[in-house]
This record gives sequence, structure tokens and C-alpha cells, in this order.
Amino acid sequence: MNAKVWRVNNNATYNQWSGEQVFSNLQTAISSNLVLDGDILYLEASGISYGTATITNKALTIIGTGYFLDDNPQLQNNHTTAKINQLTFGAGSSGSSIYGIEFVNADRDIFFSVNTLSNITISRCKFHNGIDIDGGSNYSNILISKNYFGSNFTVDTTSGGTTSNLTITNNYFGGNITLRSTTVATISHNVIRGIVIIYGNPFYNNILLMTSASITQNNNSSDNVYNNIFRITQPAWLNNAGNNTFGVTEAYLFNNVNDTDEKKYILKAQGLCPECYQGYPSNVQIGMYGGNDTYILSGIPAIPAIYTLNASANAPQNGTLNVTISTRSNN
Repeated sequence: MNAKVWRVNNNATYNQWSGEQVFSNLQTAISSNLVLDGDILYLEASGISYGTATITNKALTIIGTGYFLDDNPQLQNNHTTAKINQLTFGAGSSGSSIYGIEFVNADRDIFFSVNTLSNITISRCKFHNGIDIDGGSNYSNILISKNYFGSNFTVDTTSGGTTSNLTITNNYFGGNITLRSTTVATISHNVIRGIVIIYGNPFYNNILLMTSASITQNNNSSDNVYNNIFRITQPAWLNNAGNNTFGVTEAYLFNNVNDTDEKKYILKAQGLCPECYQGYPSNVQIGMYGGNDTYILSGIPAIPAIYTLNASANAPQNGTLNVTISTRSNN
């Protein structure tokens, strides 16, 4: 409740002193003695990436502006995003959260660099090359929710490392989800174009769009795979149907397959696709827009935003400058 909000802007026009410190560099802000454990960094819109940064020795919340803002012009007045090449969760960063960031790295976007981390939230972000959780590590209480992945999500815990209480929900994955045998996770309400390797973890209310083999686990048990929709026909090992639906097309599932990158995964009405609304429990909607905490267009953070700003081009000296600002709250 005592968290302080700090501005970060790498455009010299907008980061001048205004009674409060405005940081021009993300890593400088993270490392500053002024920024304390539990504080919030607002990463403002910029055409220039904020580069590579590492969170250490404090729990921080970093909030950007969202993504795909040209596709959803009613959400932000400025359609430029807040970009990071790579973010590392380092020693002492447990409890940190990120929202509304566009990651643009050519390798991997988020890196976990220490052996023990917990209570990390990664939500409403867009990833170019996905997340790797790797190393001889012990991670717990990791939430991956409402993100747009252009590529893969991988948990690679070696040398006896474990990842527990990992929740992957209400995301879009353009690539694969790969878990390791020492991972304890729940995967639900996602749209996935790649292959999933789940090692017996609960897997339900997902839509899998691969046209070939799309799901595998070491024990070939079907008990944990239920209430999903598959484009493939039913594999032999998944002999207990578990209320799964197989062999459906995207045109049957989605309202408009030619819509924007996010909206193309909005499901048809229940009358046109009854299987889309037979999720677990109690017949909830399946996919990234289903459940109690649904995917949010453009990853707009849950803070107020200005979506329209109109001002006169000029005003007479000592006169009146007319300005109209339209704002919206976001959930």
C-alpha cells in the first residue's frame, strides 16, 4: 500500500524533471537507491527499446503500455508500445511482476538467473521469442497469464531442479509448451499452435491447433487431459476421451479467422459451437477468452489510461487553451 510509482521514459522530450525523478534508463531505475522494494515502474511508450535489464535485491512491478495498439485504437491515445529486449529475474527478485510489456529479443525474452525464485507474475505481455525457465533451479508460484507468445514457453529444470505451482492460463502460444518431469503445473484456457509436453500435469479448457501430433507426456495417461478442443483426430493413447473434442476446424470454432492477431481467436456463439462452451467446471467457455480471468486485448494493464486527447493548436497570450481528455479504467 506504500508503493511509490516511478516514471521511466528514454525520450529526452518527456523525461525532464517535473518535481519528481524521471528515469531515462530502465536498469538505472531498477538499481537506484530511490526505488525501493515493492515500488512500481511505469515504462512509458517509446520507439526505442529499453534494452536489457536485471531485477535484483528487490521486488518490483514494471508496467508498460500494452501491444497491438494499432489493432485496438480505443485503448491508448499513443499507439507506441514500451519495449524491452530481455528481462532477467535475478537474486532477491522474488515477488516481482510485469505487465503490458512488448519483448523484442532475437533469442529469449525472459531469463531466470538464480537457483531460487518464487511469486513471479508475468501477465499481459507480448513475446517475440518466449520464455525459458532453466538451470539447476527451484522455482515456485509462477503465474503466466494473458500473454501473447509468438514462440515457445520452456521449463528446463536440470541438475535436480524443480518448478512447482506453475500456472499457465489464458495465453496465446504461437509455438510449443515444453515442461520437464520435475515441473508441477496447471495449464488451462490457452490457444496453442505448437506441441505441448506436459508430463501428467492437469491440462484442460485449451484449444490445440496443430494439424499433426500435438500433445505428448511421458506416462501417456489420459486422466489429466480433459475438456480440450483439438484439430487432430483422437490419438490412440488418449483412449479415455475425457470430454475432449477432436477433429474440428478453426472456421468452425472462431467467429472470424481473418480478424486481427488476437480477435481471430474469439469463439463463435454457443449455438454455433456448443463444444466451445463445455469446459471444466460447469460448462465454462474454452480457450483464452474463457474462465474467470480472461485474456485482455492488447495486454492493457489494469490502470487508468488516456485514449483520446484533443487540444487547440494555439491560444492567445493570457487566453484559454481548450483541452479534452478521455480516460478509461481497465480491469
